[in-house]
This record gives sequence, structure tokens and C-alpha cells, in this order.
Amino acid sequence: MKWDIVVVAYNSADDLERHWAGEHLNGWANIIVVDNDSKDQSASISEKFASVTVRSANHGLSRSNNLGAGLGAAPNLLFCNPDVRITPRDLIELEEELAHRNGVVAPRLVGEDGLAQPNARAFPSPWRQISRKTLPTSRSSRSYLWPQTTSGQVDWVTGACVAMKRDTFVAIGGWPESIFLYFEDVELCSRARDNGFGVYIAEHVRVLHSWKQDSKQIISSAGLNHLRSAFKYYRRRPRELFRV
Repeated sequence: MKWDIVVVAYNSADDLERHWAGEHLNGWANIIVVDNDSKDQSASISEKFASVTVRSANHGLSRSNNLGAGLGAAPNLLFCNPDVRITPRDLIELEEELAHRNGVVAPRLVGEDGLAQPNARAFPSPWRQISRKTLPTSRSSRSYLWPQTTSGQVDWVTGACVAMKRDTFVAIGGWPESIFLYFEDVELCSRARDNGFGVYIAEHVRVLHSWKQDSKQIISSAGLNHLRSAFKYYRRRPRELFRV
């Protein structure tokens, strides 16, 4: 098998049933589901279709992604949220991208309405983050969410759907386990660049993502987790504080 697909679930029964259950990826990939102590039927549903299902305590997305990756041996890795749907054609196109892209590659995510989602972004300086929330139509906000690129290279891609060769994953040290949730994808892409790899968006590869944003409000559990993770990231990479 050329692909290991790692899916981390947390109370994701509906998404797993809708996007992953069935036989559409049989013979194309090993599906590895790490269930982060779900209270619904996520684990039992995944056991019906996944090559491997691991029931784990909730140690965060990064640690679970690394755990899942370590349970496979395929040369290509794809990390997906439960609300993403992957087809065999997606895998073929992503494999072609990895054949000539040395680094981390994401497809362009699209919603159920067919509209593209901003999953390839500029580095998230505090100013860009504030602009995105308070001035969503500003130039700073647009340049953050929709950076111009002719080569396909971008600063970072969201972790909802990310592909790389296993050798690349090992070379960059995997996902940052010190970050529980949010900014783990920014740090992953920074690690890739630190180690001489690129970060790319493959515009022609379109993957369905039933996106549910949950961290727009700062005063919420998700918003507070976002702030904690941002603090960890900026403390590690203080120069990013001054990007505009």
C-alpha cells in the first residue's frame, strides 16, 4: 500500500459515518483512526472500515497524529480531519504532487457549496490574526487568508488535510506534541522550512471539507486554547510577532 491515512477522531461519529465508512478506499490506503477518548460511537464506527483503530486518552491532535503515523509503514502519509472526504483520485493526484514537490503538500479544500476554503495562508502574525477577526475585508486579512503564489509555495497550510512522504515526516520530527491544539499546523510547516523542505498548495486537487469553525470568539474554550497555542508558537518563534 502506498498510503497511510491518519484520522484523529474526537466525538466525530457523524463525520466518520458520512465521509469514511464504506469501501471506497479499499486497496488504496491503510486508514488509521486514533480516537481521542470520544464519548460517542466514533471508535466503534471506525472499527468497521479502518485498518487500525486505536482508543487513546486525549493527549492532543499532534501526539495522536504521531501515534497514528507510527502504526503504519507506507511511503506516503496523509493526515485528515474526520470531516474530510478522500477519493482514490485525490490520492493519485497527491502522489503525483509529492513526486515533484519536496515537502508538505495540501490540496485545496472546498466546502459542500463548492467554494474554495482558505487552507493555505501567510504566517499568522498577531496583526494578521486581529485583522482577520475584526477587519475581515481588509487588505491584511485578505493577504493572510489568500496569499498570492505562482509556484504553489505558501507559508503554511491548515492541518485538516496534509500530505507528505514518510521520509519528510521523519526528517522534520513529526507534529509538535507540546502544542495540544491550534498552531500545531503552523509549527509543522515551520519545521518543514527549517529542514529545507517546501510547503505547497495543490490548487488542482480539490477535496471536500465539511468545515465547522469553532474558535472565532476569543472568550470560549476553543478561543482560549487558540490563544495558549499562539503563545507557545510565538515564544518559540518571536520573529513572527512582527510580520504585518
